[in-house]
Amino acid sequence: MASTHKSLRSSTANKRPTTSIADGQIALNTNAASPGLFFKDSTGADVIKVGPVHVGTTAPNATPASGGSTGNSTGEVWLDTSLTPVGVKIWDGSAWQNATPAGSTTVKGLLELATNAETQTGTATALAVTPAGLQSKMSDSVATTSSTTIASSTAVKSAYDVAAAALPATGGTISGQLLINSTGSLVFEGATENEFETTLAVTDPTADRTVTIPNQTGNFLISGNASIVNADVNASAAIAGTKISPNFGSQNVTTTGTATAAALIPSGSSVPTNGLYLPSANNVAISTNSAGRLFVDSSGDVGIGTSPSVALHVATTGTPQFRLEDLDTADAYANLSASNGNFVIQADPQNVSGATRIGFEIDGSEAMRIDSDQIIYTTSAIGQTFYASNNTDLRTQTGAAVDTGAVGIESTADNTGNRFHIVFSNPNGVVGSIRTNGSATAYLTSSDYRLKENVTPVTDGIDRLKQLKPSRFNFITDPSVTVDGFLAHEVQDVIPEAISGEKDAVQTWEEDELLPDGVSVGDAKLDENGDPRPAYQGIDQSKLVPLLTAALQEAVTKIETLEARLNAAGL
Repeated sequence: MASTHKSLRSSTANKRPTTSIADGQIALNTNAASPGLFFKDSTGADVIKVGPVHVGTTAPNATPASGGSTGNSTGEVWLDTSLTPVGVKIWDGSAWQNATPAGSTTVKGLLELATNAETQTGTATALAVTPAGLQSKMSDSVATTSSTTIASSTAVKSAYDVAAAALPATGGTISGQLLINSTGSLVFEGATENEFETTLAVTDPTADRTVTIPNQTGNFLISGNASIVNADVNASAAIAGTKISPNFGSQNVTTTGTATAAALIPSGSSVPTNGLYLPSANNVAISTNSAGRLFVDSSGDVGIGTSPSVALHVATTGTPQFRLEDLDTADAYANLSASNGNFVIQADPQNVSGATRIGFEIDGSEAMRIDSDQIIYTTSAIGQTFYASNNTDLRTQTGAAVDTGAVGIESTADNTGNRFHIVFSNPNGVVGSIRTNGSATAYLTSSDYRLKENVTPVTDGIDRLKQLKPSRFNFITDPSVTVDGFLAHEVQDVIPEAISGEKDAVQTWEEDELLPDGVSVGDAKLDENGDPRPAYQGIDQSKLVPLLTAALQEAVTKIETLEARLNAAGL
C-alpha cells in the first residue's frame, strides 16, 4: 500500500501527532528547536519519534502545544541536563530509563568517587576509592593505634625492623639505650605469677639524673625498714658531712673527740642537764646541773643566774656575787680571808642577820660598804673616806640619816706639816693641788716661772678694771638671797681666762659618751620637755686678782705722785 505523507506539525515546538494517525502514516515536525519524524509502531498503539535528542531539564512533551498530545514515543531519547553528571534517558513506553544508571556493588553503571576523608573514615560504602584517597589512608607510623589506617610499606619495614631488634621474652642483649617513659616502670615478677612483684619506678625528674651502680658486690639498702649497720660501711670510707642528713631526730650525737662547726645553733627550749639551749626566740642560755646559769637575750644583755633585764644582770644566792681574781699570785683564791690581791663585791659581807648592804673586799677583808641608808663608808681610819653634810664621819656611821645629796670627801694627814691631800694632773704633769699645814688649807694652781714665757707687766689695769661690771643679783633657785658678783659673759670680754664655757651654749653629745639610738655626736642633749639642756658658764674669780692688783698699783702710783706734788706745793 502506498504511504501517505501527512504533516501534522511543521514549525511548532513539541508538536507531535496523536495516535489517530493511520498505520504506515508519518508525521513531520520541522521546528528548528525540536524537529522529528513520527510514525506508529507495529502494534499501532504508540507513536514512535525518530530524530534529534531532546535536551533540557524537563521531559519532552510534558506540556505540548495546543493541538498536540502529551506523552512520549517509545525509543525517544532525552539528554537530562538536571542530572549531575548529565545523563541520557530513553522512554521505554511507560517511563524514562536512565541509559547510564548509578553503579553499586551489584549494579553496573556510573560510580561516585569518595573524598579522602570519606575514604579514611569508611562511612560511604557505595563510593569508589581513588588512588589519592587510598594513599591518604596509609600511614608510615608503627606506633598508630588506629583500626582503620593501612600500614604503608615503610611502616611494614619499620615494624619488621623493630620486631627483628626486639628483646625476646626469654632474654637477650641490649646494645643501646633502653628508654622507659615517665609513666613506665620495671616490674620483677615474684615466685607466684601476679601475686607479688617488685617495681622500679622514678619520680618525674626535673633535670637529667644519673644513678651509678657501685663496682662492688653487695645488696642495695633502700628506705623502709632496712638499716645500715657498721659492717655495711667500708673501713676506709670517708663520708662527707654534706651526705648526712642534718636532722638526727631524737637521737643523741656523741663523740669522744673534738666537735668543730661554723656555728652551734640550739633548737630546744627545755633545760638540759648540762649544755646549750634556747629558752625563747633569739635568747640563748647555758645550763649546768639542770638549771639555767648564763643567759644572753636578743639585745645582747647578759644574765648570770637569771634572764637579764639590764646589760649585766647577776642573781645568785651564794657569796660573793662578783669577784676579780689575780691569777698571777702563787695560790688560787680559796676564801674571803685569802690574801692574794683579789677584789670582791658581795651582799652582807659581815653576815649581819637581816642587814641589807653591799661590801667591797680587798685581799679578803672588807674595805668599803654601802648600807640600806645609802651611806658609804670604809672600815679604815686612813686614806680617803666619805662624810655627810652634817660633818659626821661616815666611817663610823651605823645608819643615821644624812642630808639628801650631801656627800663630801675627807682626807686626813698624819702630821701638821705641809701635806698634799689631793693632786690634780694631766699629760703635762701636776697642774694643781690641795695642801694643808698645821692650821690652814691652800688651794694651789701651777705658777712656777719655769712654766711660763713672754712675761710682760700689766699696764692697763685701771682701764680694764673700769670695763668690769660688778652687779648685785639673786640666783633663780634662791630668790631670797642677794649677792655681789659678775655676769660671766661680761667678764669674758675683759678677762677670758676667768670664764669657762660660751654664752648661750647648750650641752651636746661627745664622742666618748654612749649615744642613745638616733643621736649623733654634736647633737644637743634634751631635757624632759624636749628642750636643749643649757651648758652654763662658770667663773674663777681668783683670776681677777692679777688685774685688780695691777689696777691698784696704778692707782697707788697716781696717789703717790699726787702726794709728792702736794708736798712740794706746801699743801
